[in-house]
Amino acid sequence: IAYLGPGQRQFNVAINGTQVLTNFDIAAQVGFNTALDRTFNVTVGSAGQIAIAFTRGAADNPIVNAIQITPPTSPPPPPGTIRVNAGGPAYVDSQSNSWSADCCNDGGMTYANAVPIAGTSDPALYQSQRWNAGPFTYTFSGLAAGSYQVTLKFAEIC
Repeated sequence: IAYLGPGQRQFNVAINGTQVLTNFDIAAQVGFNTALDRTFNVTVGSAGQIAIAFTRGAADNPIVNAIQITPPTSPPPPPGTIRVNAGGPAYVDSQSNSWSADCCNDGGMTYANAVPIAGTSDPALYQSQRWNAGPFTYTFSGLAAGSYQVTLKFAEIC
């Protein structure tokens, strides 16, 4: 499931139909077994939904390790924050934030291992993932209209 060189996994991510990552290559940016987070500002309309789609890019299968959705305010994150440990169990991080077990997805498979992860105080969030040879989606409904920040957490685990 892991790839041993830059360029071997490149995938795309769209949030509510807007592409936010194109041919995203974790290994080319940080190598292996290292945390990499990307945050995007998203506006939720009257539908009250955030849909995050992961699709193949120039090379191989998309992955994601964890997802956090929060209204953009000063720390600590406000009530209504969504945290999902993609492919993994429920988890309480080093700042006492609760992450739900993998949920809210359509498609894909899960994988986990216990390799050490650099660049984070919460390696467990990066030791499991959802992946697929084709597209998969996470959909979060029932959100109030307004601005949110979506943080996607990645690590090329091997």
